[in-house]
Amino acid sequence: MEDLSVGFYLGFIVFVIARLLILIACIFLVSRYKSTATYLMLGGIILSILFSMGGQLSHILMNYNDPEKIVQAQGVITLLNGLAEVILGAGILLFVIQIIKKKQISN
Repeated sequence: MEDLSVGFYLGFIVFVIARLLILIACIFLVSRYKSTATYLMLGGIILSILFSMGGQLSHILMNYNDPEKIVQAQGVITLLNGLAEVILGAGILLFVIQIIKKKQISN
């Protein structure tokens, strides 16, 4: 069981590093381009990190004797993470649309 926990936590560390890199990129974008799109990206990635950390804490703090509660908590965490990803994705899509419109106007 300890081998599974190590792999699980190492995977989470890689996930957090990737999210932090995206966070840094979003902060850079917001500092250069203040728009709804960049704020959506920043908000989405911050929410994603917070919900992921909350999910990890819930796994650590949860009573493992009640499988039903574990599944319910995992469902809520998955939904919240999904919503954060939708916000991030909407921001990216809006940003790309803005870039395309600017290029079309300049051509």
